[in-house]
Amino acid sequence: MTGQPDELALPLLLLAASLTLMALLAHAGRAERRRAARAAERRARAGTAEQDAAALAEGSVREGWTDPTEGHLR
Repeated sequence: MTGQPDELALPLLLLAASLTLMALLAHAGRAERRRAARAAERRARAGTAEQDAAALAEGSVREGWTDPTEGHLR
């Protein structure tokens, strides 16, 4: 029985190290996906705000625009 703990020590150490490494990699992957999602959300919000502002400006120009040639070509 004196040889068994030494025989199990290396495989258990390798198993523990592998599980720790897998957990760290999984955490890093989740963090990267979370950062990418936040960045995409910020870009989408910024694009939407710019598009909304452009649409409002275009609408106000259309409402106030009158055809300068109307009534003058006849």
